[in-house]
Amino acid sequence: MKEIGISSMILKTGLDIAKVCIGASVCGLGALYLGQRQLIYPRPNQIYDPKDAGAELLRIKQDESSVVSAAWFPPRDEDIEIFIYFHGNGDQIGAAGSFLATEFKRRYGFGFLAVEYPGYGLAQGQPSEKSIIHTANIALQHCIHELKIEPHRIILFGQSLGTGPALQLACSYHDIIPKLILLSPFTSIPAVAHSVFPFIPLSFLRVAIHDTFDNLKFMRSLSAIKRHDKKHPKCLILHGTEDEIVPFTQGQQLAAAGLAPLSSLTSSISPSSNQSRRNNGAISDFSFSTTFIPLRDLGHNNVFFDFYAHPNDSSPTSVIDIIARFASSSSSSSSSSIAN
Repeated sequence: MKEIGISSMILKTGLDIAKVCIGASVCGLGALYLGQRQLIYPRPNQIYDPKDAGAELLRIKQDESSVVSAAWFPPRDEDIEIFIYFHGNGDQIGAAGSFLATEFKRRYGFGFLAVEYPGYGLAQGQPSEKSIIHTANIALQHCIHELKIEPHRIILFGQSLGTGPALQLACSYHDIIPKLILLSPFTSIPAVAHSVFPFIPLSFLRVAIHDTFDNLKFMRSLSAIKRHDKKHPKCLILHGTEDEIVPFTQGQQLAAAGLAPLSSLTSSISPSSNQSRRNNGAISDFSFSTTFIPLRDLGHNNVFFDFYAHPNDSSPTSVIDIIARFASSSSSSSSSSIAN
């Protein structure tokens, strides 16, 4: 009888612990569900004005309730390419956007239109996938019709969260936009959340998360367009092998879905390495419809701040230099690019 009593106590204690764990898990999932947009869009508290970096701050009015903010850095010459840039979820156009615009213009003369998300920086509104995609469309239309930039000069450039709007625009305007750059991309927001919270089923996250930014779906759509339509954007995908926020494997998955050569999915290139200097042609050969460059030893937030090129070295030894090479390359792609 005594042994049975002890067993009952152990069982009851185990059940109590299980109830506490289940209750804590339910509360945690509830908090995650209710606060998901705060997690997806951790807007910076300090606001930087892009005008301090020499930008023209555009206020693009769609209607009385919709005003898009963007920082415009005109190109050095009228026939040079223009980047339309979408930043990461913890950034703003007055920070990363202005830094990149200044560097690309100083080094290469490129123009730069950095688009702000609703509720970020100097922009009004609330961020969501719907509002960000709406903003991206307005910015692209303004670039073409008001800034008078010919579509063949426009390059869509997304970093981290910004790969979502950049990729969706590329699908919508595949017949006029020649190039797309995805830096540190993800397959979807639920997939990123699952990598952070592996104990939560991916199937649950796909249902629970409102703003999915399903990049894998749109990349597959873009690949289908490539198979049937000669007019489609060339794509450059770059991803740090040590990315601590978006797993490197997600960049590989997108590249595979984008029909990148299989050989590029298993190699790593460090922009500053002697190997990259010796294989300069391999890095700058953008003849494929999708080019994937793994950035060895780079993480998520240091891709632009490590491995700058030496002033006397003309080889592409930084991510900025690699992107500039791609931007200046031919817009046509070889037929073998979709054979792998």
